[in-house]
Amino acid sequence: MTYYRNEPQIHDRMCISQPKMRENSTELATVFAGDHEAFDEVQQGIHKQVTLLRKAEAPLPLAGAIDIFCMPGNLLSRKTAGTAINWTELINPDRWPLPANGQSNFKLPCGTIVKLGSNTVTENEVPHIKTIEFKGANPFTLAPYVFTSNWARDNTVPPYTVQIFNVLPGEFSVLTTQKNVTFTWFAIGE
Repeated sequence: MTYYRNEPQIHDRMCISQPKMRENSTELATVFAGDHEAFDEVQQGIHKQVTLLRKAEAPLPLAGAIDIFCMPGNLLSRKTAGTAINWTELINPDRWPLPANGQSNFKLPCGTIVKLGSNTVTENEVPHIKTIEFKGANPFTLAPYVFTSNWARDNTVPPYTVQIFNVLPGEFSVLTTQKNVTFTWFAIGE
């Protein structure tokens, strides 16, 4: 189908412009339905997915903008003068745990700060308590919400319990039922 951008013209008669306008309506509904619920659905207009075409090279965003784009196998974002952030490597749901004693953090455009990491309570930390400091950029100004893996794995059976306590803007503590327990954690706040 063809999309007629400049129809109807000011001097067009209805019999001339009507077929083009009907074709435009059909074409708009077809294109819009690609990533959205269709016009006649209960949740019309809401995104059902976002499709990003693969780019050969990272685009350069306009001033004050952030581009989200796809390059082979990866989802990336980039500010105007910044380096592209590879979200596929940053948050890899297929990998457990995160790199030992590693931390990642990022700040969403709305201002929400997300930090995640993996730590181990060692045999030297008795009685199995570890305090974890939030490292990296984007410090929390208030105590964040912190979540840990419900069960930790230390290459033995059965898994052990991990409990959170003493959450502050710069750190939180965990208590485990055994020593040498590795666990993952996720903190979100502002």
